[in-house]
Amino acid sequence: MSEIEKVSLLRGLANLVANEVGRQTKSVGLPDSLAATVRRQMDASGVSVDADEPSAFGLLVLLSYEAAGGRDPIDAGPAAAAIQFLISAGDVLDDIQDGDPVSSLDAQDSSQQSELVACLLALSHASMASLSPRKLTARRILGAFKALSTLQLAALAGQHRDVEISVAEVAGVERAEAIIAAKSGSLGRAAAETGARLATDDSDALHQIGYFGMEWAITAQALNDVAGVWPGGTEGTDIVRGRLTLPVALGLGSKSADSELVARLGDLISRAGADASAEREARALLHKSGAIHKAWAYAAVHHARAAAIARTIEGHNPQSKLQLLLRN
Repeated sequence: MSEIEKVSLLRGLANLVANEVGRQTKSVGLPDSLAATVRRQMDASGVSVDADEPSAFGLLVLLSYEAAGGRDPIDAGPAAAAIQFLISAGDVLDDIQDGDPVSSLDAQDSSQQSELVACLLALSHASMASLSPRKLTARRILGAFKALSTLQLAALAGQHRDVEISVAEVAGVERAEAIIAAKSGSLGRAAAETGARLATDDSDALHQIGYFGMEWAITAQALNDVAGVWPGGTEGTDIVRGRLTLPVALGLGSKSADSELVARLGDLISRAGADASAEREARALLHKSGAIHKAWAYAAVHHARAAAIARTIEGHNPQSKLQLLLRN
């Protein structure tokens, strides 16, 4: 398969997810104003036809369904939409917890924010409920429903720990890694297992595909954390908000780094919320300390694990295309 064909395939699947999201939103009979807000939020989360950077979680559902032996990805479309509604609800929660404006809302009052989160979660539930027992067995639909619910709670627990802990507490690399695995890894596993459970009951296949999703999502989150502290960059507010992301934990918890450098980094991060120059210097110091490079290496390890799992799955099912999600 050529690179153009790969891009075209992923674009087609992304548009399938976006169309299904639109269909689900329209089918439940929301008031026009709330439906419009949902559409704006889904656009902001990368779920729209021909989006420049489409969200990959819905793609993971469809590709996992195929990797597990499913035939027509459109049959798993409602599950892909369910994951995307769930991810979008998480995006809104992130904005609320960070004190940032929710881009899809004109007014930023708490009642509208709460209503939007509740609506997105209800749409996720309704999408799963719309899976057709004529095309998929009821037992597998229920299994996918249970997997999504269980792993959704694990991700929520990770989100809670992410907000709860700050660099003002004792920094720990293991704690930061555990948060990534719970918050992001659980969502990746949820997407992969939800898709796979619609196509197979094979426990080995479910385990492999689920852990591919986990490793893929951990990789993406680690790279996102790196982008959030890159010197000279403006993306991300992790330092300003005192979040214990992996690069920050590596910088503050390094046993090999100069103690003065670590102390200086801690001081800069503590002042970054009110001092833009301190935030810029903290980014530069994270680079100098090697923390950013170590975080990148961490991402590379998990990328390699995901690639190895994808090759194993492809050995059992040559039709699997999970490696397309690792092409970058």
